[in-house]
Amino acid sequence: MNLNVLKKIKKFITSNFKRNVDVFCYALGAASEFPQCFMNVNRGKEQKRIINESLEEIYSYIKFLKPKVFFPAGGTYAIYGKFYKLNKFIAQPTSQQIQKKLSKLNTKVYDLIGGGSILLNKDNFYLSKKPKIITSVFHKKFLNQIKKLKYYYEINEKKVDLPMLDRTFYNAKQNYFKILGKKNKINTKWNINFKIYKNYQINEKYLIDKKKSKFLKTYNLKNYTNSSPNIYKLECHLEYELFKSLLNKKFPWNTSLSGSTIMYRRNPNKFNVDMLFSLNFLRV
Repeated sequence: MNLNVLKKIKKFITSNFKRNVDVFCYALGAASEFPQCFMNVNRGKEQKRIINESLEEIYSYIKFLKPKVFFPAGGTYAIYGKFYKLNKFIAQPTSQQIQKKLSKLNTKVYDLIGGGSILLNKDNFYLSKKPKIITSVFHKKFLNQIKKLKYYYEINEKKVDLPMLDRTFYNAKQNYFKILGKKNKINTKWNINFKIYKNYQINEKYLIDKKKSKFLKTYNLKNYTNSSPNIYKLECHLEYELFKSLLNKKFPWNTSLSGSTIMYRRNPNKFNVDMLFSLNFLRV
């Protein structure tokens, strides 16, 4: 979505329905693993940048469309389980930040988080049910509850079997290159290291706690043979049970890549969609 797309949409609405846009909803901020899961970036700085860019973007959209009502789409989310500390860096603007940014525009801004609902009819738009106020005390209690939950891959943990994992990774890598060989439009080169742990914990600096974590082995995956100065490098730090389950197709890679259960280091700090999404082919 961008301003050019919105111009086409508005033109379609005004020409076909003879009306202006009444309600506009749009997702704000990042709903992904960045920046909270990246250990070699200034997460606080990146969080602030993403939020500010998102607020500037929505301001320009609302200013152009002039809708009667706006509300953020998609709601929000929280990171549960032992990595709950990473909630600190989720890059989504608060309701107060959104309200403040759009306060000078003639559009009603609603926040439906907490169970609110909007009643829409031909001419009126108003809250038929006010959302519950999510206080800092409630939020703290909520985090204390969800941090006790286990991750989906921890339910049926088994003993570590590295020879078995070696064979599984080898077969998955063969399949990966077989599928990648059929793709002719991949121009970038990458080198991915999977750092595998029996388990790991996050310390107070939001890094992997080496004292409380048991490292097992590194597996390498690269899509080139000759050296090149322009190589995307990525480290994926994940636990044994999760890695094994991903290789065996028990879980989809996309869910885990963006699910805040993998910690990353990347160089350069750029999102490469081919590199990341290619991992969906790394399976037996």
